[in-house]
Amino acid sequence: ETKNADLIKTWYGAFEKKSADTFLGSLADGTEWDDMTMPDTFKGKDHAKKYFAEATKAFPDSKVTIKNAWGIDEFVVAEVTFAGTQKGPFMGMKASNKPVSMDTLDIMRVKDGKVVKGWSFGNSMQVAAQLGLLPKPGAPVAKPAGKPAAPAGKPATPAPKKK
Repeated sequence: ETKNADLIKTWYGAFEKKSADTFLGSLADGTEWDDMTMPDTFKGKDHAKKYFAEATKAFPDSKVTIKNAWGIDEFVVAEVTFAGTQKGPFMGMKASNKPVSMDTLDIMRVKDGKVVKGWSFGNSMQVAAQLGLLPKPGAPVAKPAGKPAAPAGKPATPAPKKK
């Protein structure tokens, strides 16, 4: 359990060191990662390598702070904060040159000294707010253009009449 937790601490440290070898060396060949802030599951080392390159380029000063990490059988649970300045594009967002931080809870399954499966539970709204992508509190809500919405409980368009 301690060995698995230490592996994960080294894995997180790869972001600050910009060490793709350390990052990828901690992963099993068929690793999968479900990040709840992302639309798709990352599958395999090729996908992990692409993600690592994009993340470290977008956040060249990235820092991962491990608040807590526990090894439980073949699982590691880690409470972490990722912080950095977005200097490059990331996941479709243009560089903002703004500092961001995001708190996450990660769960990893480790087998034979490699991460075989991971789950991240982060707060993408936390980052969106820091990047100015959300309306300011108290700002008027923009109404969509076009046809007004139907009253609650009523269909937006009438159903066709039966003949």
